[in-house]
Amino acid sequence: MEEDEGKEGILTLDSTKEELRRAIFGHPEDNAGVEKCSFNCYSKQVVDGLVMEMKQQPRKIMVNLGLAFLFVLVLWFCVKHTIHSIQEIKRQEL
Repeated sequence: MEEDEGKEGILTLDSTKEELRRAIFGHPEDNAGVEKCSFNCYSKQVVDGLVMEMKQQPRKIMVNLGLAFLFVLVLWFCVKHTIHSIQEIKRQEL
C-alpha cells in the first residue's frame, strides 16, 4: 500500500515536470519543439513555468532568490568601492 503511494507521488512529480517542459519548449511532435508563437506567448509560457516551479519547490526558489540578492548587493558594493577609489586617485593627481 505504501509503495503505491510513493509511486503515485513520483508519477505526479514526473507529470508536472513534463507539463513544465511542454509549457516552455512545446510538444515534441510540433516541429521538434519549435512552435510558431509570438514573444508574448513565449513569455507567458516561461512565467507559467516559473509559477509552477515555485508551487512545487517554494523553499528552494526563496533560497535562490536570497542568494541572487546577496550577489547583487556584493557586486554593488564592489562597483561603489571601485568608483570611489578612482575618484580618490583623480583627486590626488590634481
